[in-house]
Amino acid sequence: MKTSCMNCRKQMEEKKLKRCSRCKGAFYCSSECQTEHWRSKHKFSCTPNPLLLKDGKITEPKYGSKDWFQVDGDKRFSKWVQRWHDVFFRMTPVAMDLANHSPERVKTHCMFLTVRMNPYGIDKTSEFFVWRAQVISKEELYAKFPTLPRREPQPDEPGSFQVTFAIVLENDEGEGVLVREYKHQAKGSVAHLTNLPKAASAQAAHEWLTGCCEMLQLETPEAVLSGKLEWYD
Repeated sequence: MKTSCMNCRKQMEEKKLKRCSRCKGAFYCSSECQTEHWRSKHKFSCTPNPLLLKDGKITEPKYGSKDWFQVDGDKRFSKWVQRWHDVFFRMTPVAMDLANHSPERVKTHCMFLTVRMNPYGIDKTSEFFVWRAQVISKEELYAKFPTLPRREPQPDEPGSFQVTFAIVLENDEGEGVLVREYKHQAKGSVAHLTNLPKAASAQAAHEWLTGCCEMLQLETPEAVLSGKLEWYD
């Protein structure tokens, strides 16, 4: 059965839409639409669904459940990405291995991270962990996540070039529950990376894509930026 997004009115299969965890009656095609509609309209009319009430109080979504991911998980995930975004942006050109690929790869591809909750995380920096890191084409990204808004590349600013990384947050069943795409103007030029020794470029890309899963659990963003990325400066 198809249902319309409450914000943009786009029709999709109901099971693919996000749902307001409070009233269970509002559906959205993306987190962006849900946030926009909440701020402009829904928060003024949203009332708790009686099925969620227990002893007259709203029950909290179970930790790790789909409702939790849409409410508390979304907020905590966004904060985790914010803490690590400098590392991700700095390492995206490295992961591209541009010395062994066309310079256009930085425009047509992105670094793609699959992230899961870390049951052993001791603080907000380690609350999530990278399950898998790879480089994929943007067309593949949009095919995997058709509800993700397609963001066209912007012209490069003087003395910089645009890089893109995307992150999907999976639950324990391997289902993607949140996906984000980020773009950033990296300082310098693509030529700096295309002129690196081919073997060194390939090794750096391999070490990052295979080693970041462990590194991000053991280190802080500050430690990674100050100690492990010096060769890129």
